[in-house]
Amino acid sequence: MEKKNQVENNEEQHFRDIVHSFKCYSSYCNKRLMKLKNCWYHLPDRQRNYIKLLFREKISSVEKLILENQKILDLFDGSDCCHINNENRKYNVTFMDKVVSCFKQIMRDWSDEGATERIKCYDIVIQFVKDLIPIELIDNEPNQKINILVPGAGLGRIVFELAKLGYYTEGNEFSLHIKLKRNECTIYPWLLDFSNQTNLQNQLKGVKFPDVDISQVDLKNRMSFTAGEFLEVYANDAEKYDCIVTIFFIDTAHNVVDYCEAIFDILKPGGYWINFGPLLYHFDNMPKEASIELNFDELKLMIEKIGFKFTYEKLDIPCSYVCDKDSMLQYIYKCANFVCKKC
Repeated sequence: MEKKNQVENNEEQHFRDIVHSFKCYSSYCNKRLMKLKNCWYHLPDRQRNYIKLLFREKISSVEKLILENQKILDLFDGSDCCHINNENRKYNVTFMDKVVSCFKQIMRDWSDEGATERIKCYDIVIQFVKDLIPIELIDNEPNQKINILVPGAGLGRIVFELAKLGYYTEGNEFSLHIKLKRNECTIYPWLLDFSNQTNLQNQLKGVKFPDVDISQVDLKNRMSFTAGEFLEVYANDAEKYDCIVTIFFIDTAHNVVDYCEAIFDILKPGGYWINFGPLLYHFDNMPKEASIELNFDELKLMIEKIGFKFTYEKLDIPCSYVCDKDSMLQYIYKCANFVCKKC
């Protein structure tokens, strides 16, 4: 019971930290702009005069749209989910970087612009779920349900799509607690991306979201989210899930072996683990952070020794992640897609 209370307390604190970071977005962005402006004003007059009007226009436009992004974040105040005090404390830079990237995540998960990325990975995973554990198996058994967990669920689109199909799906991630009509809001994901831009219009371009009318979808309580660290939150959920879906997730671990063992433990016997993503280990080369980096052959051998059986494997699947299609820099990952069964 004490362990459960600690997990709940950690989840609420995690949520409070995120909401506090949301409220600090505009001040954080303006601080970053201030550095840029200071560098500009330290240039010789001769150099500033070359593009003085263009620079002023750019900064002014970015400042205005930062306020528009802040209005979107203010919709997600979280006051109905936990007690949020008006904390007069400094923001955490790590959290603020995540808030800035949140707009790109919204683009990926909930806009027409993100559809190309979603098709290349979400659709593949969803098809495996439908083929391996078809929802028709429980059509005539009202008391039965198929439980799916999605650790690192981003902003929840994959959870939403699986729940819409009839699966009871839980995302281990922060979710946006709001229902919106189709294309009701506009965000500006690239405001602080001053590098690799061909023109100002690309940097300032807006993205409408959501691309589906969430307010009209009745999921019948099949979708849920739990914030917190994956290994802690699910430590006591042995053999609970029929399927685990991981997308761009397993390389976020300090120790990928811990993640694989935890996935094995919380899967039911005969359950499936469906993975899609690269091996860009997030803590690689970070001096004060532990990190275990396995190549795919090592990872596969370790997964098999834990007790999984590979039923499908495909490498080198090209896929981008929160990509700005107009940027002069394009990252393409060659992803691994595999399916394992718990023996």
